[in-house]
Amino acid sequence: MKKQTLVVRLVAAIFCIMVIGQFSAQSQEAATFVRNQRGDQFFNKSNLTMEGSPYYPYQFCAANIKVANGNLYQKPKVRLGLIDNLVYYLADDTTELVVGMPVEKIEFTNCVEGIKIFSTTFQSGFPAVDKQTEATFYQVLDTGNAKLLKHLLVTYTDDKPYNSASITRVFKTTETLYANAGGKMVKLNKGKESVINALQDKKAQVEAFINSKGLKCKKEEDVLMVFNYYNSL
Repeated sequence: MKKQTLVVRLVAAIFCIMVIGQFSAQSQEAATFVRNQRGDQFFNKSNLTMEGSPYYPYQFCAANIKVANGNLYQKPKVRLGLIDNLVYYLADDTTELVVGMPVEKIEFTNCVEGIKIFSTTFQSGFPAVDKQTEATFYQVLDTGNAKLLKHLLVTYTDDKPYNSASITRVFKTTETLYANAGGKMVKLNKGKESVINALQDKKAQVEAFINSKGLKCKKEEDVLMVFNYYNSL
């Protein structure tokens, strides 16, 4: 996948003024919040149609952004690129820029998807595991002594009918749950044994809870229930 690094000429001055007025950070830092270049708009070609999306959420949504130095930017419209792990910022309802500062946390607020309104948090900085690095973003499902995290892996395939110029790019999202406990990342396989083993310090209590509720821990909601209980102990 190739990056588009086209220089935005007039937008630089405009977005600096907007960012300074919009964000609750020092003006000098606000001006460097986004790069003076277009975001990678993921295959925006005239002969290309897409099924699915490489973004979360699909539409830009207001969020609170915490950067590496601890400062907080409130309510910019952003979305997360799940293929390139970049945060995209909508500068003026038409111009898409890339957040240039290292981002630690994204708290999406009141996002709209159809008739559904939701809020959720993505966070980076967790230990490297499998093919993920410390810069990888995870959706945070539960917090406490043990965090329940969800990694969203997006891949795509192209379908080009014979003797046709049109291409359909189909995105597929694979969800994987992880436990972050005791400074370690543990991949959670389907089944209660994997969850019990990830929460070893309170294994007996966790196992008793799972058995009392008849949980199989093959569904996300079952695992979330276990982590809610564990973090309440």
